[in-house]
Amino acid sequence: MDFEQIRDLLAGNKIIIFHDEISKPVQPDEIGIVETAAWLKEIMESFGARVKSFSFLLDLAAMKTIIEKEKPLLVFNMVDSVAGKGRLAHLAPALFAALEIPYTGCNNNSIFMVSDKLLAKKIMRQNAIPTPDWTENGGDIGPGLYIVKSVYEHASIGLDDANVVGQRDVQEKIAERREKFGGEWFAEKYIDGREFSIPLLEISGKTEVLPLYEICYRDYPRDKRKIQDYASKWDEDSFGYNASYREFFFPEKDFALLDKINSVAKKCQEVFELSGYARIDMRVTEDGIPMVIDINPNPSIEPSLGFFLSAARIDIDYRKVIGYMLLAALRDKVKSYAAA
Repeated sequence: MDFEQIRDLLAGNKIIIFHDEISKPVQPDEIGIVETAAWLKEIMESFGARVKSFSFLLDLAAMKTIIEKEKPLLVFNMVDSVAGKGRLAHLAPALFAALEIPYTGCNNNSIFMVSDKLLAKKIMRQNAIPTPDWTENGGDIGPGLYIVKSVYEHASIGLDDANVVGQRDVQEKIAERREKFGGEWFAEKYIDGREFSIPLLEISGKTEVLPLYEICYRDYPRDKRKIQDYASKWDEDSFGYNASYREFFFPEKDFALLDKINSVAKKCQEVFELSGYARIDMRVTEDGIPMVIDINPNPSIEPSLGFFLSAARIDIDYRKVIGYMLLAALRDKVKSYAAA
């Protein structure tokens, strides 16, 4: 990567970081937001940019005023929800696009499609991308285990062991989650198999599949579900947080499976037009079929999480990752720079 090119593009220019509004009291999944914004600010200032951070609010007129006042070269988009609602996350990039301001990560249309998990699953089915069967209301389902999930919220909001239920309890669990957490919920066929995450990063105009990793569960008791629930992701004192880990090394016998997983991830990237950066999560069935369980546009980029660990496997350090994200946002300016 040519860091001189990045400095030439950013030097003296303004960048705005927009992120979710922080709750009071702060929730565990929000703690890293402010820390990550501060860390990003430090990196982008090292490239010569002037950086400010703002919460993105539902008051779009006020957000428009901020952008027009600051006149940024680009926006670093960290917005996963607006007014606490994941279903509105696409409003942020839609506003940036309307104002013709370059922004990092996936485009507003991609975010709209994948923020609605039911819409995303229907699009996957239409394009022969394997994804588990599901039900929106608990009706017309076969026997077996199901995992009840939020339609719109990510970060494993409202997810714990009790969300995995048998066929007879699906309707009741959907109703219970809706009453407790609000929003819409559905049930997806639970796959008790290996779990993989596949990061994507746009490099030099092409979205590349980075080294994938497996989510492994160490010493889990028989009665505990091997899932990345809310506590496993965000509670450092929880059993799941300390007993799950990422595995990047695989024996040769897994290579054919890994090729299948990468192929499915690439198809997701093409169908949903994922650009900038994203992450695909899959579970593997007993007969070796990778099933997409989630598509994450603009996933969390805290330095200790899987995205940067994956990039490091191919010698892309955290500054280079952020550099690539910025260059992807400035595609047109990069082309002009190269032509000069």
